[in-house]
Amino acid sequence: MSEQIPIIPDDWLVIAYTEYGRWYEIPGVGISIRYARELHYNDIITMVQKRKYTLDSNNKLVPTSVIELWIRKKRG
Repeated sequence: MSEQIPIIPDDWLVIAYTEYGRWYEIPGVGISIRYARELHYNDIITMVQKRKYTLDSNNKLVPTSVIELWIRKKRG
């Protein structure tokens, strides 16, 4: 039985998020944090962390406590 390798997107895809220091994988994505780190280590993907922002009543960006883990295929 062969292991199914997930498709790595050409565009950015969020696979997990953290709030107050604990990481949570997003269900249904099919790529775990551990697998993404292995792909990043082997120079297959680009992986970044991005803080989430919301708009306040004055239409100004306000940072939230949520940080997302984004991946995409390595370019170039």
